[in-house]
Amino acid sequence: VVIVLDNIIYDTEKKYQNGYAPEILAWVEGLVPLLNDDASIYVAQHAPVKVWDKNINAVNVDKLVELIKPHDCLFLSGHTHINNYLVYDNGTVEHNIASLCGSWWDTIHCTDGTPRGYKVFTKHNGNLSWYYKSVDYPKDYQFQIFDKGESKLFPDSYLINIWDWDPEWKVSWYEDGEYKGELANVTAHSPQYRKEISSTFAAGGEGTPKFKKSRKNYHYFAVTPGEDAKVIKIRIQNRFGQV
Repeated sequence: VVIVLDNIIYDTEKKYQNGYAPEILAWVEGLVPLLNDDASIYVAQHAPVKVWDKNINAVNVDKLVELIKPHDCLFLSGHTHINNYLVYDNGTVEHNIASLCGSWWDTIHCTDGTPRGYKVFTKHNGNLSWYYKSVDYPKDYQFQIFDKGESKLFPDSYLINIWDWDPEWKVSWYEDGEYKGELANVTAHSPQYRKEISSTFAAGGEGTPKFKKSRKNYHYFAVTPGEDAKVIKIRIQNRFGQV
């Protein structure tokens, strides 16, 4: 069951809160008893349940989750122009999906380095799967690698941006044929996005607006090879076993 909720509590011009007004909660409370006991609920909404890098929770989200129990629930949201798979303390799962317009039509990447695009969900025999589809790229375009020196935070490393990464993915690497192990994710900026947004506003002689500046994200990986390394191989496997 897919439901679409208004989760912007509007006040006045440019003043609002992310959350669920009493009338929205009342509507959900009336809907849930009409559903089959085994129904899964997909909540499509504009703003996320939580803005993770600012530690801001949506108003009344705990009340909403309590109403939906015991159904399996998945939240689908946008608003942030970044891409994340999030699991919260109460078990709630959310796909906060990047934007089709990049950084408000100024760049082809979003502020976290995710290419402009959308997410495709498929449910077959009760099993849900998904992938992120970048505009102007094929389906299997799922990561970007930056050369050493491109990242200010990791200048001695190759930086990998895997925008739809979640903890079920596996990222490992090899140096000159030798297996070096699995990589842990790091928090970083996108060198690609920084170039694009700087170019956009430098051309107009303007400073970059605060909300369009590069935002760190945790879907990055840093590979630091030895000084004599000749060939680096990176193996990426998503949660569905695709390499």
